Amino acid sequence: MLAQLHNIDFNKIGLSKYGKAGPDYFDRQFKTWGRAYKATETQPIKPMNQIMEWIPSNIPRREDMARTTIVHGDYRLDNVVFHPTEMRIIAVLDWELSTLGNPMSDLSSFCMPFHLPP
Repeated sequence: MLAQLHNIDFNKIGLSKYGKAGPDYFDRQFKTWGRAYKATETQPIKPMNQIMEWIPSNIPRREDMARTTIVHGDYRLDNVVFHPTEMRIIAVLDWELSTLGNPMSDLSSFCMPFHLPP
């Protein structure tokens, strides 16, 4: 389902202005989330400050991130509905973070639970 979403021609279906296309998607995301974190920070958290310093110089190169697709923004098992008797997804829920961006963001969000402690 995720691959199908990322292969939709967003221009062809009238979504060319659904978000900002281009290779700076991750730059924008990290800046937005960084500002949100700083705005809600109640006390310094050393690991968060370290990661916020590390991220800007470790964002993938722009030329590697040039692909733009529709991205869900919160693609995970909690946001899909499976068919009751078949092994297939029949709906994707929770679209408020969707935009145009790099498909690797959805893939990395989907894989995150596999890299977190139980």
